[in-house]
Amino acid sequence: MTRLRNNVVAPGPIPQIRLYTDWLKDTRGQTFGSYAELHGWSVEDPEGFWRSIWDYEGIASPTKPTAILSTDAMPNARWFEGAQVNYAQHVFSHTAAAEAAGQPAIVAMDERGQIMRIGWAELRRQVASLALALRERGVAPGDRVAAYLPNIPAAVIGLLACAAIGAVWTLCSPDMGTNAVLDRWRQTQPKVLIAVDGVFYAGKAMDRSAAVAAIREQLPAIEVVFLIATGMGDQALAGTIDFAGATAGDDAAVADFTPEWLPFDHPLWILYSSGTTGLPKAIVHGHGGVLLATAAGRMGSPTRSCHQGNLPPFSSAMLLRLAEPRLWSFARDAIVRTSCFGRTSGFQACTRNEACRFRRIADDRLQPAWRGSPRPEGEATCV
Repeated sequence: MTRLRNNVVAPGPIPQIRLYTDWLKDTRGQTFGSYAELHGWSVEDPEGFWRSIWDYEGIASPTKPTAILSTDAMPNARWFEGAQVNYAQHVFSHTAAAEAAGQPAIVAMDERGQIMRIGWAELRRQVASLALALRERGVAPGDRVAAYLPNIPAAVIGLLACAAIGAVWTLCSPDMGTNAVLDRWRQTQPKVLIAVDGVFYAGKAMDRSAAVAAIREQLPAIEVVFLIATGMGDQALAGTIDFAGATAGDDAAVADFTPEWLPFDHPLWILYSSGTTGLPKAIVHGHGGVLLATAAGRMGSPTRSCHQGNLPPFSSAMLLRLAEPRLWSFARDAIVRTSCFGRTSGFQACTRNEACRFRRIADDRLQPAWRGSPRPEGEATCV
């Protein structure tokens, strides 16, 4: 059963794109007879389409945009000038509803089978604590914060803390060589480094403390290092700040913290090209663009899994996908979990065939979702 915006309960799951087109009909008087018609409208009237995504998603801004698209000349096109947004603000806008629904923010399992669950209120507290710790050490909007982290909850916490204060997130995985990391971060000159001193991979503990020390030595722009001590580092790293301590704050300042409002195109994170034809190219994504692209991309979700009612507008799968863009398989499996949750009014186990179908859809959807171009759903045979 699916509960729609008007509290009418429909039998079975409803595709996200159906909910959107129903909303367009109810609020805009626009109807589309096919996906091709909808796609055609998005191309012919990009201002109207993206404004509808903004309104449908419920993106908050203390100021109204003076124009949806100021100019369409590339590379200087300007979207939603005058609007102010914050990625972290939007992610946490549904926290109370998600907590009431019992929906966790993060469910993480490491290679050794250890599971960590973090609720939305707890995630918000840790993010606020770290954001204040960064701000206390002089991090201001536009400063880069580099992360040398595997796909762990700290990556999500770090990303959201940076977004909340307008710092710019940039991550390299610890399985990358030191020179590969330096090729990227010499271009972006991070002020802060968040790092692990070791990782556990393929059944082995691997020291990364020497790599962290080398990165720190080669990048004088780094003023502060927040360290996640794993017990797998071979050498002590002096002059670092304990990451666990930085996220442990629970006072009035943490409770009162709110993310900063930022210009629509304020940088959110920096990704990199592969570097196969020279140095990796830094690719900057903004708060507003990511919010809109994510909202449009979710139209490819098979069910009402993460948008309305008692469910969050961003799944934990999406958070991890954005914090660590390398790990498609984890995002896929998390989408399986959130899709199975979203198909009912509460938690209910999927059958094996349903889980397999959602996994196939996730495989098909994840990459095209960022372009907002869903493919036809297909069934899969479990093996």
